[in-house]
Amino acid sequence: MSLDEATLDRFIRDFPGEVVRPADAGFAEARAEAVWNGSITRQPALIARPATTEAVATVIALCRETGTDLTVRGGVHSAAGNCVEDGAVMIDLSRMNDIRVDSGARRAYVGAGRTVLTCAAPIGQTKLSPRPQEAAGGDPGRAQRLGTSSSATSRRGTSPHSCSRR
Repeated sequence: MSLDEATLDRFIRDFPGEVVRPADAGFAEARAEAVWNGSITRQPALIARPATTEAVATVIALCRETGTDLTVRGGVHSAAGNCVEDGAVMIDLSRMNDIRVDSGARRAYVGAGRTVLTCAAPIGQTKLSPRPQEAAGGDPGRAQRLGTSSSATSRRGTSPHSCSRR
């Protein structure tokens, strides 16, 4: 099976999130949010913006059913364009950006579309991490401007890559 018009129409009708196709008015903007590097010219077949894990599963099921390539955009853009492929379905996780901090359990539950720097303040309020400069890329002045006393980066002080291809 392929990603034909009938399959796309059915998916768009039933999908519980936002979907934009190349012919849609918001497509260029949605793609530009994911890849700001003008030399990247690849165009996905559609961009799906789920708000729940169930909606993500729906996009994955579509790609499995049709054999279509799948790319994933996290919370920010990709200078290298890793989250966009010609003819692929892009899952844009930027709408899944909630954060819940359980200071009693010393855990933070972070949506896949949230960026590292937007995690710093909510997590810092609970003092879960002792290294504020990691969230500011090692810059103590920036950490102070962010108003945080913690970080949401990995143990090595690096942030995860926000876009990936499958």
